[in-house]
Amino acid sequence: MQVSSTAKLLLDIYRDCRILADEHLTMKALITTKLSWHREHQDNFHVALEELIDNGYLDRGNTGFVLTDEGYHFLNKDKLNRCKAAGRRYRH
Repeated sequence: MQVSSTAKLLLDIYRDCRILADEHLTMKALITTKLSWHREHQDNFHVALEELIDNGYLDRGNTGFVLTDEGYHFLNKDKLNRCKAAGRRYRH
């Protein structure tokens, strides 16, 4: 599934922080990172969050947004595919 460039930036935050499935980032952490983005991406921040929720990559949590299993696999699909092709199990 294809996601917008702003949604990719949001997912990059989860990747850079090495967030696993069912772990979350607080809204404060996401907004702090958002401030370093170009204005266009800052303006699309909330739309991109909704896009990721609608696609099943993120869920709303009590204090932020939770990376789902589907979101985790989307973030790590290249690593998962390489391991699968080599007959190895992917380790976090």
